[in-house]
Amino acid sequence: MRCFVRCLLLGTLGLFPALAQSLSLDLAWDYPTAPSIPQTGFFVYRSTAPDLASFGGPLMSTPLAPTLRAYRDTDLLENTRYCYYVSAVSLVGESLPSNVACFTFVPPVVPTAPTGVRGVWKP
Repeated sequence: MRCFVRCLLLGTLGLFPALAQSLSLDLAWDYPTAPSIPQTGFFVYRSTAPDLASFGGPLMSTPLAPTLRAYRDTDLLENTRYCYYVSAVSLVGESLPSNVACFTFVPPVVPTAPTGVRGVWKP
């Protein structure tokens, strides 16, 4: 069984610090195309590097429900690379990992202030 992960970044743009929220990322995946054994849930894994050896355990202690195809990861940091993969779980065990999807949220840059402002007096 394989899942394919798509990512959508959600968060503030840093334009209104008083309204700033934590950055979050919505992950979505497709069901395996031809599961031989029905899945009983999904695990989501996160790392700061894309190689599978760098991933630790899943982000949750129990699998997500088999009807879910999305997960929101919250409290992410700016300028930090996050990589994810998803695995399907059945009564027999855990599937191979999906593709790895990575993203880095880079905050927008405030434009440089104008210079050389002058006025001309006209009586």
